[in-house]
Amino acid sequence: MKHYLMSFFLLCLMLLLACSNGDDDDIMNNTIVGLDTIIIDKKDTIIVEKDTKGKMGFIVLNQDDAIDFNIEKVVYWTKQPRGKRGKQGGDAYNGYLCQFEGGHSVLDIIDINNKAPLTTIETNYNDNYHCNNADFSNTFYGVHDDFPLLYSSQQGKYLRCIVADRITQIDGNYMLETVQRIDLPYENEVSLQYTPDAVIDKKNGFIYVYAGNTIPITDFYIYQFRLPRIEEGDVVKLKEEDIISKWVIKDNPAYYKQGGMMRDGLLITLEGKSDNKMRIIDLKNHRYKLIDLMSDYNARWEPEDIFEVEGDLFIASGGTGIYKIALSDD
Repeated sequence: MKHYLMSFFLLCLMLLLACSNGDDDDIMNNTIVGLDTIIIDKKDTIIVEKDTKGKMGFIVLNQDDAIDFNIEKVVYWTKQPRGKRGKQGGDAYNGYLCQFEGGHSVLDIIDINNKAPLTTIETNYNDNYHCNNADFSNTFYGVHDDFPLLYSSQQGKYLRCIVADRITQIDGNYMLETVQRIDLPYENEVSLQYTPDAVIDKKNGFIYVYAGNTIPITDFYIYQFRLPRIEEGDVVKLKEEDIISKWVIKDNPAYYKQGGMMRDGLLITLEGKSDNKMRIIDLKNHRYKLIDLMSDYNARWEPEDIFEVEGDLFIASGGTGIYKIALSDD
């Protein structure tokens, strides 16, 4: 009996070895191998980092300088209005740039075509607010409003949120009214540490939140959420289960994150206070490009936010001026 059992065991082992040496073509496409590797096709393997605080892994973004975004030069374009506080994030709509000062305490409105200040709106000062990014949406709160809702990413020691503001004017008197606050998760909920910033994808209705993972920072993390509707309430709390997708740039930290924007499917982020850089992030194809604004384009001013006017790109600085980016065809 033992002889027959041993023969049966050897026969099974031979069959298993024969199967393992066969053609793997049928199982290589769009299948999960192990717990941390997703095989997209035979030539493209994407490593998904295990997330100890979430159920969804991070897709790793790889550096690729072949991304079609090439800067020819960055030139001074116009000055900014003198302000009471430091210049922060801003965005443009219909020929006007709206840029915050001191987080959320002052909003400067600049006539871009005439390169002249239009007005300044002052609100209640809150030293917990620090605005690195602001984006206009496609949503108007009132049918007679001159501007769509302006979303600003506000972060500090005691808060991390996105504020939706309505800009109105009566007889030339402009006012700012907060109509919604979107609270981001804290680090005890997800790996969002070191004051995350957020960019609004107004065309597709998403929020892209980018942050470091640890202190000191080693990696650059990106989270995708759905942009809540105004009808969902004055305060909306985003949770871990609201995360749609997650990406990570390994071993490439951003110590001073600044503003950003979505353009042609690319997430563009600025960083720096003295070491100024720009990231061009292709989330769809899992790659990014790092541009050194200081070394290559002599940008020795602090880049606060990037915005677009009729196809042209501009950077609003921390107070030294507004700069125009000339893209090359190469």
